[in-house]
Amino acid sequence: MRCNTCNKFVSYSDSPDIEIDTESIESNDISADLSIYLTCAECGDQLKQANTGVEFSIDGDHTCDPTAEVHEFNGEQYTIQDSSAEGSQLDKSSWQATVNFTIHCARCDDTFDADTTLDIATSEFEEI
Repeated sequence: MRCNTCNKFVSYSDSPDIEIDTESIESNDISADLSIYLTCAECGDQLKQANTGVEFSIDGDHTCDPTAEVHEFNGEQYTIQDSSAEGSQLDKSSWQATVNFTIHCARCDDTFDADTTLDIATSEFEEI
């Protein structure tokens, strides 16, 4: 791939940049839209981009402690407190994104982590 900043042919960095564009939780289902960027190994400029989404259920990831005080809540039992994403190169033709969420349970006032992994082929990326 040719980098316009370096003005030469370069390889991709081992870790793509990942931005979580939107995130939501409804009932027990989390969804997020991601922008994933392959960057220049030399200068870090973004060379290619893929836009994708993840959806997964948190069923079974949390059980309220039966001895915990039960709190009254209006609306959704679960809310997303924080999120992050990191990526890595699996091989020459594929990449992996791991998206992590910190979830708050309004019923028992506890927090827990949930994550999902997504594999992306290099062919799914478009030049910027």
